[in-house]
Amino acid sequence: MSITHAASQRLASRGSFRTRGGRIVASAKFATAGLVAATSMTALVVAESAPASASTLNGIASIANPVGQAVLTSGASATAFTVTLPPQAACDGDTASHGYHVFSYLVPSGTAVTSVTFHPFPSTGYGLVDNIGTYYGPVNTAIGTGQVISIPNNFQWGPLVANDGVPLSTLLYTGSGSSASGVWEAGLVCANTSGVVADNWNTEVTFHANAGDANGFSWTAVPGPSGSSPAAFTSAASTTFTKGSAGTFTFTASGNPTPTITESGTLPAGVTFSGGVLSGTPTVTGTFPIILTASNGIETPAKQNFTLNVVTAAPTVSSISPTSGSTAGGTSVTISGTNLGSASAVNFGVTPATITTDSATSITATSPSGTGTVDVTVTTAGGTSATSAADQYTYVTGPSVTGIAPTSGPTAGGTSVTITGTNLGSASAVTFGATPATITTDSATSITATSPSGTGTVDVTVTTAGGTSATSAADQYTYGTVPAFTSAVSTTFVKGSGGTFTPTASGPPTPVITESGALPAGITYAGGVLSGTPTVTGTFPINFIASNGIGSPVNQSFTLTVVSIEITTTSLPTAHLNTAYSASLTELGGVGAVKWTKNVVLPKGLRLNAATGAITGTVNKRDATGTFPITFTVTDHGRPLKHHASATIGITVSA
Repeated sequence: MSITHAASQRLASRGSFRTRGGRIVASAKFATAGLVAATSMTALVVAESAPASASTLNGIASIANPVGQAVLTSGASATAFTVTLPPQAACDGDTASHGYHVFSYLVPSGTAVTSVTFHPFPSTGYGLVDNIGTYYGPVNTAIGTGQVISIPNNFQWGPLVANDGVPLSTLLYTGSGSSASGVWEAGLVCANTSGVVADNWNTEVTFHANAGDANGFSWTAVPGPSGSSPAAFTSAASTTFTKGSAGTFTFTASGNPTPTITESGTLPAGVTFSGGVLSGTPTVTGTFPIILTASNGIETPAKQNFTLNVVTAAPTVSSISPTSGSTAGGTSVTISGTNLGSASAVNFGVTPATITTDSATSITATSPSGTGTVDVTVTTAGGTSATSAADQYTYVTGPSVTGIAPTSGPTAGGTSVTITGTNLGSASAVTFGATPATITTDSATSITATSPSGTGTVDVTVTTAGGTSATSAADQYTYGTVPAFTSAVSTTFVKGSGGTFTPTASGPPTPVITESGALPAGITYAGGVLSGTPTVTGTFPINFIASNGIGSPVNQSFTLTVVSIEITTTSLPTAHLNTAYSASLTELGGVGAVKWTKNVVLPKGLRLNAATGAITGTVNKRDATGTFPITFTVTDHGRPLKHHASATIGITVSA
C-alpha cells in the first residue's frame, strides 16, 4: 500500500483486545509527535458536513458509533467506529485464483483510491475487524481457498494489534504533519494479489482541531458525504388511469445522489414503466399492485407499495329524446352520449327507469311516472354522468278526448274529423283503431285529422308527449256504407181505422229517415213511423230521406193510399173433392157490420157466409174441378153512404 506512516509517528504503547458489554472490540493507545501536548490534547471531531466522495466505485457507506463503544476521553486512548456498507456489498468476481484481499483505509479527500496499490500484511496496509472482534485482514484467508462472496456489513476501524500485541495501524494517522484536521475518506477496498483495486465503498468525514476541548479526542459520526441522504419516495402511493385513454404518472424520490427508481409487478395491458414514468393506454380495468424501489447507494433502498387503478371512463350525456313525456310514464327515451355502455342505472330525477338497450353511445329506457322537470343521469362502472340542460326531461299531462265529429265515415276513409278535448297540442299521432290518421291541424283543444280506411266501430286516440288518451264512447268512430231503403214504396190505410207503417234503410251506421210531403188528415210521421187514423180517402205521394253520414242522403218516393174499406184476402186455398173445405175472406175498414156477396155461384158443395165471409163445405161432383174466378164484394153500413170494396179471387178445385 502506498500510504505509509510518517517517520515521526511513534507507537508509544502496546494494545490488546478487550471485552465491553460482552463484545470484543479492537483498541490501542497511540501517540504522535505532531499532536502530543504536555497537559492537554486537541480533540478530533467528525463534522456534520463534507463534500461528496470522489472515489467511490460501488456505493457510499455510512458510519456510526459501535454499540457499547465510548468516544476518546484522553490523548492516551484510541477509539473505533462502525461502518455499514450498502446492501449485498461483495467483491465482484472474486475467486480462489484471483486471491482478492479486503483492506480498510483512511486517505485524504480526493485521493483516487484506484491509483493506490494495496499489499497484504506485513505491509502498511490496514486490516479490519468486525463488530464482534473478528479479524479479517490484511491477510485474507480466502486466498487459494475459495470465493469471497460477502463482506461483513458492520466492522470497526481503529488501531489493530497482532497476536503479539504490537499495534498494526493507527487509523486516524495516515499522513505526516502535525494535524489530522481536514476532509478524509474512510472506506474499504477489494484488491487482487497485485494490489490493484477492483471494488471500493467509502464515506467522507471531516476532522476539526478543537483546542477548546480539554477532555481530549471526541467525534460525532455522520451518515455519509456532504449533502448525501438516503432515498425516500415523494410521489403518491397510487394513481388512477382510465381504460381506453392515455395516462401518465411520474414517480419521484428525494435523496442525494438522485435515486434511480425501478419497478416490479404486473402492469395492465397497454401500460409500461420506463425511466421512472408509468404511461400508456390501458385496455383492461382493475387494481394492479406494484412495488417500486428507489436506490442511490445511501443506506437501504426505499420501497413503496404502489397501486395503479384502471377504471372505466365516466359516462356523459349529450342529449335525450324526447325531452318530455306523460306523468304516467311509459315513454321510450333515447339517451345519447359517451361511455354509456353497460349502464347499471338510468334515473329520471331520483326514480329508476327500465333500461331496454344500451351501447357506448346510446341507451333506450322507459321513463317512470313523475312530475316536473328532472335530470336524467346514467350510472356505470365509471361513475355517474354530470347533469346539464341537455339531459333534462319534463313530465307533461296526457291528452284526453271529449268528442269527435262526425262520428262516422265511409270504409274508404277520407273524412275530415274534428277531435276535441284537452292537452291535445303537439300531437305526435292520431289513430283510428290501430290505423294512423293524417293530422292537418292541432291545438291544445282541437285536432283535425283525415280518417283512414277501415271497417267497424273503432276508438279514436291521440298520442302526445304526455301519453295516450283514454278511450270512451265519446271518442268512437264508425266506418259505414251509403244507406239504402229496405221497406216497401207504398202502403194503404183505411179511413176511420188506425194504421201504421215504418220505413227502413240499411247502413251502417243505421240511417236516420225523415219525411217530406203532405200527409192525409189524421196521419203523422214521427220517430221514423208513419201512423194515425185517416179521416179522408185518397192517394198521397210523400218522400222519405235516409241519411247516416256516409255519402249523400238517399230519397224514396212513397205512396200512401187511404180507402174506406178494403179486402185484405188475396188468395184462397185449393179445395179437394170429397174433402171438407174451410176458408175465410178478410177485410179492413168499414163502418159497423159488413156483408159479403159474390158475383157467381161457388163450386157445387161450397157456400159463403155473408156475415163472416167464411167459405165452407165439400165439393163432391167430379165435373166441378178446375179454377173458378169469383169477384167478392164487401159492404159496410156507413152513413150517409155505405162503403164497399171488391176483389176477384180464384178458387181451385182439385181431384
